[in-house]
Amino acid sequence: MVERIGLVGAAGASGQSVARALVARGKPFRVIGRSARALESTFGATPGVERTTWNPDDAGSVRAAVRGLDTLVYLVGLPYDRFAQHPVVVGQTLAGAIAEG
Repeated sequence: MVERIGLVGAAGASGQSVARALVARGKPFRVIGRSARALESTFGATPGVERTTWNPDDAGSVRAAVRGLDTLVYLVGLPYDRFAQHPVVVGQTLAGAIAEG
């Protein structure tokens, strides 16, 4: 069985770095981000990548984005003036992942 990996917040610098490592190892993965345009621009030509958008404020959206994945790598970046939101977004992401099993 192939492990299904998801990169949450993938379009940023850290996500792109992790994605390059997965591509180099021939591992398929899903990139998850808020903007379909950013995901297409960043990963549109990358082989083995599934692109999915999400809204962390919408529990159904989080669940749909992580559905079927075995491993999540949390790479969400927020501006420094909104850094206090990290625990909220992490909690929303974990709740969706737990709800999906």
